[in-house]
Amino acid sequence: LSLVLNAGSVQNGAAATEDQPAVIAGQALTNDQAMADTGVVSSETLDNQILSSIGSDSTSATVATDNNVMSASATANEADNTVSLAFNDLQGTISGTGTGVVAATANEQTLADDSTITARNVGLNGEPIRTEFGSDTFDSSVSTSGNTVSVSANGNVTTGNDVVVDATNITSGSEAAPVTTTAGSLSATGSFISASTQTSGADILASQNNVAGTASNTIITEFGNDIEPNSTVVSDDNVLSAVSTANTANNAVQLGDAQTAIVSASGVTANYQSTSAAGSVSALLG
Repeated sequence: LSLVLNAGSVQNGAAATEDQPAVIAGQALTNDQAMADTGVVSSETLDNQILSSIGSDSTSATVATDNNVMSASATANEADNTVSLAFNDLQGTISGTGTGVVAATANEQTLADDSTITARNVGLNGEPIRTEFGSDTFDSSVSTSGNTVSVSANGNVTTGNDVVVDATNITSGSEAAPVTTTAGSLSATGSFISASTQTSGADILASQNNVAGTASNTIITEFGNDIEPNSTVVSDDNVLSAVSTANTANNAVQLGDAQTAIVSASGVTANYQSTSAAGSVSALLG
C-alpha cells in the first residue's frame, strides 16, 4: 500500500464546521446522520395476542403456548462502518515519522431537541400471551413457557465503526496526539483512527403500557374451574423486557493479527456522547 504524507486529522461535530466529519487521511470513510426537531420514529405492536384456547374440559391432553416472540423496536440513526486494509508493507512518504493518517473512520449522529422515538408493545387487554380453559383439566399437561415480549427504543446506534488492518508490516510513524473533546466536538490524530460523536436531545420511550396507562402486559394461564389430579401446569422462563437508549457506540482499531511481523504505528479510538436536558430516555414495564 503506497500513500503520501498528509496533514492527518479527524474532526467530528462542531469542529468539522460541515455536515460531514472533516477527515484528512490516505483512506477515509465518513458517515453523518441527523434527525430534525420535527422527526418522529415509531413502532407499535398493539392488541395482538398469541392464544391457546380450550372451550371446555381438557382430558389427557398436552397444551403448550411456548417459545413465542412478540416485539416492537424503533431506531432513529443506525450505522455500521468499516475500513479494511490488506497489504504487505506501507510504502511512500507516509511510512516515515509524523507523516499523517493512514486510515480513518468518522461517524457523526445527531438527534435534535424535540424529536421523538417511541416503541410500544401492548397485547390485547394487556395479555400478549394467553392460555385459557373453559372448565377443568384432567390428566393433562399445560405449559405457557419460554415466551418473550419485548420493546426497545434507540436513538443513535453504531454497531461498528472500525479500522481493520491485515498486513505483514505496519510501519507508519505518526504519533497519536491527545484527543480533544468539547460540547459536540471531537478532534483526533494518529496513524489509524476510529472516531465517533453522538448527541441526543430526543424524547425516547420504550413501553409495555398503553397510552392511557391503564393496561400493562402480563402472561396468563387461566382455568374456568379446577385443575384436577394428575394434571401439571407450568409457566416458566417467560420474559417481559423494555429497553431504551440514547447513544450506543462500538468503535475499534485492529492493527495486525498473528501473522503480522512488525507493528510500529499508533491507533486511536475516540468517542464522544451527550444528551441534552431537553431530551428524555424512558423504559416502562408494569
